Amino acid sequence: MTIRTEVQHAIQLSGVPSAERFQDWAEAIDYPQEVLACIRVVDEVEMEALNKRYRGKSGPTNVLAFEADQAERDQGCLGDVVICAPEVFREARQYGHAAEARFAHMTIHGLLHLLGYEHDDAGMAARMEGMERTAMERLGYPDPYTLG
Repeated sequence: MTIRTEVQHAIQLSGVPSAERFQDWAEAIDYPQEVLACIRVVDEVEMEALNKRYRGKSGPTNVLAFEADQAERDQGCLGDVVICAPEVFREARQYGHAAEARFAHMTIHGLLHLLGYEHDDAGMAARMEGMERTAMERLGYPDPYTLG
């Protein structure tokens, strides 16, 4: 089975991956049933507004995940992953990663949040990072937690 994606490009910016690439990355996550997730690629203004409203934090962030309510989950919808394209490009430069690899990592990271994984405690963070590393390796990308 697989995680199917519906991609919304709310920003027109050179280098933002296609809907097909986001689907490829979602398929790198092992999941026992077919479900749907929406991925929305946004600019800093939209991400900053979401970050302020839902997390009480100023400025944009790289990725946010919003779980669907129980009725939607019962219908096979996991929820929404929102990715800030300019932030992902900035971080790729900062960490010395290819932009495509950074988008893949943020997609996988956001989808794992929708599947219930968090990084609030060390044990869960280690498990989540391990799953991210496995998916990234499966896709042929380097370890996302290694700089350069």
